[in-house]
Amino acid sequence: LHPLPGLPEWRAGGKAGMGGGGMALPTFSADPLAHVTAIGEYLMLLPQQLEVLVGDDLLGSTMSQDEHDELAAQWLDKVVAGAGGLYAHSIQIIPELSPQGGVQLAADVEYFCNVMSALHVAPPASLLTV
Repeated sequence: LHPLPGLPEWRAGGKAGMGGGGMALPTFSADPLAHVTAIGEYLMLLPQQLEVLVGDDLLGSTMSQDEHDELAAQWLDKVVAGAGGLYAHSIQIIPELSPQGGVQLAADVEYFCNVMSALHVAPPASLLTV
């Protein structure tokens, strides 16, 4: 997330909806950028990774299955909430945002919030207000 504030996508484009020669172009919804989808895909794989970690007694404990499940859920909540907080902080320090960059950022944030919701973690309020 470190390079996120300096991405050129935030400053991209001139007047929204204008093509070369000043012709009006249709506007389409933006797809999330590759860095956001990569983070989302990683977060979506975490439940499987944590299940293997705590389910196979790799921690060397004598915990019950319910305790293993609770531990995995706690780890997942902490990691996903932490990623959401870091993402929100990275967004807050974007130095310049064009109208087209704002559309892109909205698509990225919506995707990230959907990933968090799918993992049953509430997105931070700072992401919901972007």
